[in-house]
Amino acid sequence: MSPLLAAALAAAIDTAARELQAAAATYNGYGRKGAPGLYGHLAQALAAKGLLTLYADRPPVRVYRAQAHGILLGLYATEAAARRACQESLSDCYPPEVSLVWDWIGDEDDEDEPRELVAVIDGAPETATGYTVRALEVEPDQGEDL
Repeated sequence: MSPLLAAALAAAIDTAARELQAAAATYNGYGRKGAPGLYGHLAQALAAKGLLTLYADRPPVRVYRAQAHGILLGLYATEAAARRACQESLSDCYPPEVSLVWDWIGDEDDEDEPRELVAVIDGAPETATGYTVRALEVEPDQGEDL
């Protein structure tokens, strides 16, 4: 979770906790029939704030998205695995006797730039295949939704 989002959620939880504390002073803390008690909500809010601080400092995780013509093939932990998935998918489109020689193009210095699979198919000129691999930053899983 980004630090800005964690701070915004922590502020929202602080506000909710203050409101619950004020309401708890005038309400039955054990709740009404069929509804959880206010003290229970307060405990959940404070626990959630603790979870936010636990995950706020975790860096994003990098995964690699493989796709063909805009259709997701999968998310992979390594770029090599994502490239392999694209190459296998392309190979499955041709019979075994067709010669495929592939290469990956893209800006190797920019990790955020997608890589595109190009291929020489049975000696024809090199052509774009529509298969790409792109690095993505994802936030670590925080367990239960708040």
